[in-house]
Amino acid sequence: MHDPRTAPSRPLRERLFQLALLDTSTAKPLVLHLLDRQGAGTLSDATLLGCLDDLVSFLLRRSLCGESTRQYSKWLVEAIETISPEDLRVSLQRYYARRGWPGDKPFIEAITTLPIYLREPGKARLILEGLEAALNPAEQIEDAGVSIEHVLPRTLGDGASGNTWRAVLGAEWEAEHDRLVHVIGNLSLTGANSDMGNRDFETKRAILQDSRFLLNREVARAPAWNAHAIEARSRALAERAAAIWVRPAGIPDGRGPGGDKRSRTDTKRFKSDYWAAVLPALEQLRFVTAVPQARTVGLVGLPLTRKAFQYGLRPRFQKRRLSLLLFLRGIERERNFDVLIAERAAIEDVVGERLVWRKSVPWSKATSVIELVGEGLDPNDSATWEQQKTWFVNGLERFHTAFHDRCVTLAPGDEPRKMTPTRLKRQKWWTRVLDTLATGSELFASRRPPAETWIGEGCGIRGVQFQLGAAKEHSSAEVYIDRGRKGRDENKQIFDKLRGCREEIEAAFGGPLAWERLDAKRASRICWVQNSGYGLTEDKWAEATAAQADAIMRLAKAITPFLDTLRATFTG
Repeated sequence: MHDPRTAPSRPLRERLFQLALLDTSTAKPLVLHLLDRQGAGTLSDATLLGCLDDLVSFLLRRSLCGESTRQYSKWLVEAIETISPEDLRVSLQRYYARRGWPGDKPFIEAITTLPIYLREPGKARLILEGLEAALNPAEQIEDAGVSIEHVLPRTLGDGASGNTWRAVLGAEWEAEHDRLVHVIGNLSLTGANSDMGNRDFETKRAILQDSRFLLNREVARAPAWNAHAIEARSRALAERAAAIWVRPAGIPDGRGPGGDKRSRTDTKRFKSDYWAAVLPALEQLRFVTAVPQARTVGLVGLPLTRKAFQYGLRPRFQKRRLSLLLFLRGIERERNFDVLIAERAAIEDVVGERLVWRKSVPWSKATSVIELVGEGLDPNDSATWEQQKTWFVNGLERFHTAFHDRCVTLAPGDEPRKMTPTRLKRQKWWTRVLDTLATGSELFASRRPPAETWIGEGCGIRGVQFQLGAAKEHSSAEVYIDRGRKGRDENKQIFDKLRGCREEIEAAFGGPLAWERLDAKRASRICWVQNSGYGLTEDKWAEATAAQADAIMRLAKAITPFLDTLRATFTG
């Protein structure tokens, strides 16, 4: 997989090149497993190629439909364990379907409108090469001289050609250009990119109609190159792509009744709508001093004490029920749990229902949970949200009566930190930033808006975090490197290795970064800073919070490939 060119056959080489363009290193264990089976003679060449086609389809469709990639390192190992010797390919297809393998409709819609070259240039090339290969199987495209051409140029220029393009796009030419320039319908493959540049369509047509690529000859047959032509070609190419990277018909999705799985964007919007309907009702509870902001996450927490105890409201969309939770954390967690469960009968008498008591949970080694379950209350059913709001409010009231005094006694001095006006303002700032991030990234997806000055998320290397910072006069997005008391030398080694790639990282980021080795300190950091913070009046926050969210997304995308090369060296 490191070099697809070494593959023994052209069909296998093509599939491996496609996986390389998908840039999904987490697929490597599954691919190597399939190659091992083929090498051992237990998997035919045809079945191997079919399995790789399915894997490419699964990854490509999920990516372009905006589905999360966060579980791939787990899923694509777990998939190996689900393989059935009797029908290996079908067993993998069923596994992909259970994990969410988008159908044709969302896939076609995504390709038709997505500015794919801007967001996913590797996948744009994969699709164009696949479409060309389907038209002209004899054509060899494994050529470093081939590049992606924008028929409508990325830069229109100030000359006659630029004026011609502006006239074609109309009065709203700037908005139309931004909308159309990077969609699949405006892209093609060429070995003559430098010859075409930002020339007008008639000049480009003469070059395209003599191209060795059939896709280009199709473009040259268009009577004009305007919004209608680009949109029509986007739709046509999207439909062809769906026929190449197929999701097999008849494969059950394993979701049971309830229809198609929502896209990631729709899921976030639905959760945001849910919390917007439910959370305002918490204002009537005397012990809730600050109602959480509506978010796109599936869990909202409320402090009972500062660290040791926390309430949680959780609508379980997949299990179609509600959960009201008490989380126990900290070094006294197990002792506190034992004290509370010894009073189980009295506590459940106050709550009025039986509770689920879990001293340990599989998803955290440092958390115990006490849960009240709301069966028959489906958060997917918006018609019952009013009833669910009442359930959460009444449940919290009973929980607070049953647990508050007991928990405060168990954790003296652990009172929740008061929400001062400044902390409330910071929390509102972070709500804006995280909501913006949620529309285009998985970064910080599981985090709730804090009231503190910074928020961090790991990158897969211990002690290296993506961080956002907020102060009155400035805000930042950075990579922060601190591997602990004994890690000073490693901090500087990681920083120096990244700084050695500074030119490439800043080019991918789209601007300069501050490279702070901080020799007098243990940590190092690479950061972007703007001179705008939560000290601005709130009517001016939109631009600043959007810029901060955009900066951390660009920084993460630019630096992650270089962090990946360090992961094996700095594993501990």
